[in-house]
Parts: sequence; structure tokens; C-alpha cells
Amino acid sequence: MARSGLFKFPVAIFLLNLTLLWRLIVHPHQPTTRRNYERSIEDEPFVGTEEDKHASTLFIMAITGPHQQHRRNVMRDTWLDYGDVARRYGAITHKFMIGTRNLNSTVLQMLHEEQALYNDLALMDGVEEHWKNLTGKLIESMAWSVTHVGPYDYLMKVDDDTFVRLDLLMPELVDTPDADVDQLYWGYFDGRARIIKRGKYAEPAWNVCDHYLPYALGGGYVISASLVHYVASQRFRLSRHNAEDASLGLWLGALNITRKHDVRFDTEWASRGCLNHHIVLHKVSPDSMLKKHQILKRTQGEEHCEEEWRRRPEYEYVWDVLPTDCCPGRRNS
Repeated sequence: MARSGLFKFPVAIFLLNLTLLWRLIVHPHQPTTRRNYERSIEDEPFVGTEEDKHASTLFIMAITGPHQQHRRNVMRDTWLDYGDVARRYGAITHKFMIGTRNLNSTVLQMLHEEQALYNDLALMDGVEEHWKNLTGKLIESMAWSVTHVGPYDYLMKVDDDTFVRLDLLMPELVDTPDADVDQLYWGYFDGRARIIKRGKYAEPAWNVCDHYLPYALGGGYVISASLVHYVASQRFRLSRHNAEDASLGLWLGALNITRKHDVRFDTEWASRGCLNHHIVLHKVSPDSMLKKHQILKRTQGEEHCEEEWRRRPEYEYVWDVLPTDCCPGRRNS
């Protein structure tokens, strides 16, 4: 009997291992979507329309609110009327990003009517419009672009009070060096911004350092599609702070990418003035957008300012020093 028991034990172990191996092959473990952090965003199905499947050089992601139709209409009538530029330099597409969670039926109806007219709204039912959710809206908008917009080379994030000289920006994008195509982060950078400690935008959970990491200011910036895919695929594990554009700088902080600081991006919290060499302008009212568009037409693209003026100087970013020494001439914020 002792010999029989000793013989049966290794056989049982062998059969158990064989059973486990069979189960792993036939029924491999699949982690849930939320916990499978390494799952590629490309694994998510494309859910956009057939019209949205076409490839483009630039996707413009315009952050806007549900009640800003007048601003959107002015953008459509001015710099987002980009047909000629797209024919010369490559396809462009745009969407206005709007969270619809908890909106009342009247506002939803208004948005659906606008969508029926223009088909350029990204209505995200899982995103709530709230100042506390600016970072959530940014990261979910990027994820939305991956699954609802055809393949693109670059994403440009703008606000609904941003004016862009696409006729000047697109030629530079097309001529981006091959080494930078997949790693471009282009805008007007700050590395000295102090953490907001008080008020509704305070950052109690920011403990990385005593300043925000270098980031492109939020009035407008361009990033490569590969960086959008990185952020979208990691969105469940990335920390979310109140300052959405500073959060993007944090998320990209450890990556070996090309950060391109450009003084032609007037994208701070308040305009530095009006200079004809600016190609991205923030804090532009609808009336000013219309006026700039008219001046550009009248001067055949040479000028957009009635007259040039400067409120404060720009600065060149110094990349080979610590961020607190990055920006000579800039006052600490």
C-alpha cells in the first residue's frame, strides 16, 4: 500500500499541472479594462463615423463649453475655415470638445441641433463640465480623439478664445524633422510657475516639487500623436491635478521628447500684445477674431494687427539650466 500511495502522488501532481496548463492556453486570464494599464489604446475599437475615418496631418482639439456656440461660430467663420490651407499642406480636422454629463434636456437639444448643422462637436457623455474637472476633460478628450478620429500626425489643443495662423503653422509641421515627428511638444513653455496653494484652483495633492514641471501654456500647443496615445493609454494611472496643462507637462516630464519653445505662441493667461509674427494667440474675443480675419484678407496674410503693440516682452526658454532659471526676464508667478 505504501508503494501504491507514493506512485499515485507524483501522477496526481503531473495531472494537476497538465490541467492548469490547458486552462491557461484555452482560457487565458484577461484583466479588466480599468486595471489593464498596459493595454494599448489602439486595442479599443474605432467608434467614429465613416466620415471621421480619414487620415489627417493635424487634429485640432478645441476645448469649449456647452453655452459657447457664438464663440464656436466665429471660429468656424474665421481660422477654422481652413480649406485652402489643408489643400496646400495636408488634411486638417477639428472637433469642439464638450462634456454632456448632467446637462439638462434643453441644453442637450441645443447641442444636438448644432451638431446636425456642423457635425464638429465631440459630445462626451462621461465628462462633466466643471472647473474641478478640467484635467479630466483634457485627458478624456485625448482618449476620445484616438477612438473617434481617423489617424492623425499631430494634435493641437486650443481654447475657444484662441486664434491660430494655420497658414503659417502647417508648413512648419509638414517640415518637422523625421526624428521629431513622434516626439514633438510645441508651445510657449514655463518652468518657473509656482504651485497654486490657495483659492479654488489650489493643488493640495501636488508634492512632486515646489514648482510645476516645464509645460506648454494652455492657450494652444501641439503634440505628436504618439504622445496623445501614451497619455490616453495610461489615463487610469496618471495623477490628475487642477491645472490641466501643467498636468500634461508632468505626464510627459520623464519622456525623451522634443520640447519646442516658440515666442510666436502668445498663449499665456493674458495676451502679451499684438505682434504680426504671432501664429497662436490666446484671449481673443469673437469681435477681435473677426477683425483679425478681415485684416489678414486685406493684407493677403501679411498682418493681423490693426497696429502692433506690446504689453510685456516674451522670453526665450533656456533648456540647459534648472527650470527655476529657465526664463530670463520673466517674473515669478
